[in-house]
Amino acid sequence: MFNSSRYKKSIIGAVFAAMFVVGSSANAQHQFVNEQLDTGIAGTWVALALDAEGNPHIAYWDIGNLLLAYAVKRAGVWNYEVIEANATVGNEISIAVDAAGVPHVSYDNYVPTEQLRYAVRSGGTWTAETVDPSAGTRGRYSSLALDAQGRPHISYYEAGDLKYAVKNGTWSIESAVATADDEGWYSSLALDASGNPHIMHFETTGTVDLEYAQKNGMWSNVAIITDPLDYYISMDLDAMNRAHFTYYDNIQAGPLVYGKVPTNSLFLETDYTGTYYGDGSITLRLQDDGTPHIVYGSTGALQHMT
Repeated sequence: MFNSSRYKKSIIGAVFAAMFVVGSSANAQHQFVNEQLDTGIAGTWVALALDAEGNPHIAYWDIGNLLLAYAVKRAGVWNYEVIEANATVGNEISIAVDAAGVPHVSYDNYVPTEQLRYAVRSGGTWTAETVDPSAGTRGRYSSLALDAQGRPHISYYEAGDLKYAVKNGTWSIESAVATADDEGWYSSLALDASGNPHIMHFETTGTVDLEYAQKNGMWSNVAIITDPLDYYISMDLDAMNRAHFTYYDNIQAGPLVYGKVPTNSLFLETDYTGTYYGDGSITLRLQDDGTPHIVYGSTGALQHMT
């Protein structure tokens, strides 16, 4: 049973650490402060969004309590809710917050067949629906973004293809990248100011490539890192439409990597944190001023860095 008192007291102490990353080409530095939000087996799947006031909203899978949880920090205080108290949902999560401060979440329902789910909080209550009810591997590695009208857009993996879904009354679904290769692993979606989708994902046939798909009338897809042997990725776009990203460097046994792809260039700036290690999903979001926020799971604990 869900223990609400445990969640009210779950911030049992902040863990602070400093991390410097090389920022833009001007070599600006950013100091990350680390904060532990929950203990036990929490944060293996975790997602972060920021509202208009810069408040962090986090959805995560609490394996210890077998539920999909939601946390938001306002005025320095974290509050916690349950999205779905169901042991079969909650992995491969994504979250976005609309202009009214309402959180939207996408995630995988993996029993009895994998299906993509979508939930929204309205009037203090969470309601959920199935996006792609077809049988098979549908809904892994979902990534959710909202357009200017508040419509949800979701990228996800479907049996070797990178899929893209949009809700405008009803859901419409298309293939963003459909090749003979295994595309769409760990997809991460962002929308630019014109509502065009940008998706980073891994292709895993033969070598493992980090790829960048964009749609501006038609879809394009390019590899930006060949054979990184890494996993979990999250991206966001800054005011100049540069793609900022973070992922785990599996070659180096787990430290986070933070970098960016400058506009109109495939030149890669990669900054290694060196000391932070993860063992679950990861989410990066940028404030309007470009300040990065990162949440991730580490040795069973939920971590937030900014």
